[in-house]
Amino acid sequence: MQDIGKSMARGVAWMVVGRIAEKFLGLISTFVLARLLLPEHFGLVMIASAIIAALELMGAFSFDTILIQKQDATREHYDTVWTIGLGFNLAYAAILVLMAWPAASFYNDARLVEALLVIAGTRVVAGLVNIGIVDFRKNLQFRQDVFFNLARKVVTVALTIGAAFLFRDHRALLVGMVFGTIYGTVLSYLRHPFRPRLSLSRRAELFGAAKWLFLHNILYFVNTRYADFVVAKFAGLGGLGAFNMASELSALPTTEVTMPVNRAAMSAYAKLNKDPTALEALYRKTVSATMMMTFPLAVGLAACSELFVAVVLGPKWDVVAELLPILAFGTLPMIVASNNGVVLLALAHTKAVVTQSLLRALALVVLLPLALLSAGIEGAAIALLVVNLIWAPLSHWILTRKTNLRTRDFLRPLAVPVIASALMWLAIIEVRAHVSSDVLGLLVQVLTGAAVFIASVLLIWLARGRPDGIETTTLAQLRMRLLRGTAPKSPPRSPEDDQ
Repeated sequence: MQDIGKSMARGVAWMVVGRIAEKFLGLISTFVLARLLLPEHFGLVMIASAIIAALELMGAFSFDTILIQKQDATREHYDTVWTIGLGFNLAYAAILVLMAWPAASFYNDARLVEALLVIAGTRVVAGLVNIGIVDFRKNLQFRQDVFFNLARKVVTVALTIGAAFLFRDHRALLVGMVFGTIYGTVLSYLRHPFRPRLSLSRRAELFGAAKWLFLHNILYFVNTRYADFVVAKFAGLGGLGAFNMASELSALPTTEVTMPVNRAAMSAYAKLNKDPTALEALYRKTVSATMMMTFPLAVGLAACSELFVAVVLGPKWDVVAELLPILAFGTLPMIVASNNGVVLLALAHTKAVVTQSLLRALALVVLLPLALLSAGIEGAAIALLVVNLIWAPLSHWILTRKTNLRTRDFLRPLAVPVIASALMWLAIIEVRAHVSSDVLGLLVQVLTGAAVFIASVLLIWLARGRPDGIETTTLAQLRMRLLRGTAPKSPPRSPEDDQ
């Protein structure tokens, strides 16, 4: 368990660094594009992406997850997964071509035809991606996985920004999507020696194992993309663009920390699925570290939202400043429960994962349209907050029914980041009334929040008698690096020394 824990820790470090680098590039792209494009341009591509995401439900069997879970998977399993994926992507492309004009008519925007036809072409290319790259995660080779994703992101961002200066409309986003997909497909064969072949020899076994994952992925779509369709219909493509911008920014703590952590944890948990005690111990450490990293990011973003939007996005995006605090606080319950589904999947409790997703999807389907009708897109943001507050305790309850984990295992790691984040919030609120409304003022708010949070965590840790935890580990790592940096270097060896 110790070796797997160390591998996971290294993997998490690589994944977090990779995600931060990817998101840094993505944020640069977003901030540049926000100055060049309008919210409706983002909304147009968002609704087109939501349509393809709906079509992808036909093939949402998560066969890559099965390959990770199945430690004895053979070449036939990999070939079958690749062949099925290619077939589904060809089907998606054909359906997108057929529905391009009806969809444009439904949303009353002829530009949607062009967007859907372009995306249809990307699905054909995406279907050819080398399935061998799944091994990067399966074998805990997260550095390879990070390099692959980061290289693809660099190309996508560079081409999107270049196209934005050229076109100044939604076509810039489509250009980045097309060439990013092509490059990613080519790179998958350059980075991994596996060469897939057409085969369906293991189809019965794979489909039998994936039936619950298929249902889970349908519910995942409802939980993540249902809002796109509803907001676009009630608030228009401009409203969808603003709502998605706020959603993407508010989700930074979950996408840049919890997602890479969960990506690494899934592989580590799968290797520990025969040792529930070790798995649960690893889970506790993972949740504690995740909360400590993500809570200050979410709360700090909410506190700095007004100046952040004004400085970074500009006046065209003022509505985002109103939505961002609500959506940022809405991510906190998701952060607390973010690792639950990964544990259940690793223990093969797929039906329990489906139950979790179903409960959230039902609440979302009921509350979101009502909130939109009564309070517009601000009501939609409030609905997401309420849904997450309802779902997180239910998710924990389901996990306690399937494992030896108890409520105290979730509450203990919660106290310190909540208290420290609350103090950070108060400090930022106090400071922002005395700083300028520019980049310097934003920097002062961010640094103040970070200093108060770190100081609060250390003071609480000292007051509790320095218990073993993430604080101890972090200080030990810092001490080691400082000692390594100050240690005298060995003098160069001379030929006489070897004699």
